Amino acid sequence: MCAFTVRGDIVQDEEEVRTLQTYPDGTVKLEEFRGPLVIRFTGNGHSVVREVSGYGWFHHLKDGTRRARIDGGFSTGVKQGNIGYPAGEYIIQGKFNVVMKAGGNQIIYPAHATVEVLCQTLA
Repeated sequence: MCAFTVRGDIVQDEEEVRTLQTYPDGTVKLEEFRGPLVIRFTGNGHSVVREVSGYGWFHHLKDGTRRARIDGGFSTGVKQGNIGYPAGEYIIQGKFNVVMKAGGNQIIYPAHATVEVLCQTLA
């Protein structure tokens, strides 16, 4: 996380979500997100607006891990002590993958994406 509090407020949210697959017990196995999402981030006396619209496919594993394939934008906060990516607040744009482990660790694979560190932007 940042050395200061970062708040995200939704400016526009017209996302659509649909379940593509479920496990036999009815819990979600695969879901798709798409559509416009715009968020205003505020912290340290500054604010920025970021569009994080796009498409995302989230595969929910039985152990609670989620694997995401994103084509567009994504905002995420990575906690201190994370194994797999440095702590901070991020905006990622492009084509990339994110693994969110059941224990809270996140691993971001931004091979074809840009990464904005909001802690630096709002400093």
